Amino acid sequence: MTILFERASQLIPKPGHLTWEEAACNPLCAGTAYRMLVSTAGARVKQGDVVLVWGAAGGLGGYAVQFVRNGGGIPIGVVSSERSAEAARRLGSELVINRTEIGLGAELPANPDEVLAAGRRLGKVIRGMVGRDPDIVFEHVGRATFGISARWPCSAWPLRRVLESPIRSCAAGSAHHDSPRCVPSLPPGRPAVW
Repeated sequence: MTILFERASQLIPKPGHLTWEEAACNPLCAGTAYRMLVSTAGARVKQGDVVLVWGAAGGLGGYAVQFVRNGGGIPIGVVSSERSAEAARRLGSELVINRTEIGLGAELPANPDEVLAAGRRLGKVIRGMVGRDPDIVFEHVGRATFGISARWPCSAWPLRRVLESPIRSCAAGSAHHDSPRCVPSLPPGRPAVW
């Protein structure tokens, strides 16, 4: 038997018609996206911010799109299919990039130069859409996208923030379990190690 102790202010009643998994999904995704983007411990997204949202049609990404949009920012959703692109648009992302159309598959190449080339292609598409690089990258997908997010290969150095989800950090074995991390971008020309 496992016993957990929590503050009463952190608990909400589970609706009787939902399973435990269903009841946990929305607060977990919404709370994580809020902490990463809106809270004082996160990016503090503000009106006019351009925010790149990986996985914009998924649980965390879907909430991120809505928080950015409702906060006056410009969410740029990155998805992996046309079906996901339509879902991201319905969630509020007017600007959507299907990563398969610019050569970004499920896994990034092992060669850092190829990762940078993929990031440059993505950056070119983003600058074509909004005229500048993103201010914030909402990174929660993990290994498949983190190489591009951490070393944004664009003209704006440094990015204000690259956010990594604490949920994904825990899953990846990171020691940072309690808050989103701000990963500083590297200066131009500095080699990145993956």
